[in-house]
Amino acid sequence: MGSHPWAAIGDKSANFRIVYRQGRESATIINANPEPREQASYESRWNDAAHETFALIAFLPNMGGNGRLLLLQGLDVAGTQAAAETLFYSAAMTPILQRATRPDGSIRFFEVLVRSTSINWNSTDSQVIASRIH
Repeated sequence: MGSHPWAAIGDKSANFRIVYRQGRESATIINANPEPREQASYESRWNDAAHETFALIAFLPNMGGNGRLLLLQGLDVAGTQAAAETLFYSAAMTPILQRATRPDGSIRFFEVLVRSTSINWNSTDSQVIASRIH
């Protein structure tokens, strides 16, 4: 189980989903519908002080369909940090938000997959590697 098990409430409508591996010190992001040059899954192993990690930023409908959720999830502490930093980094988010903005100014639902390097549980070199606009 991850650090935010309640985040699974967005899984029903999401393309990217986190799967934790109990007892293996790892987690995987599953890409339900990979696009060209995307992987079907992205795994992070936490055994090394420096390792690749992943995170999700998702703006999705709530369970009742009458509201919205903004979810920030990382495969580990550094991944969650990468999600938060990416959300507030305009160079990374502006192109996604421009694509998600309707002519009336409302925002369509979207998902963002972020890759980062974890060094002693701190995020560095984060980059958006995939996104979906719904």
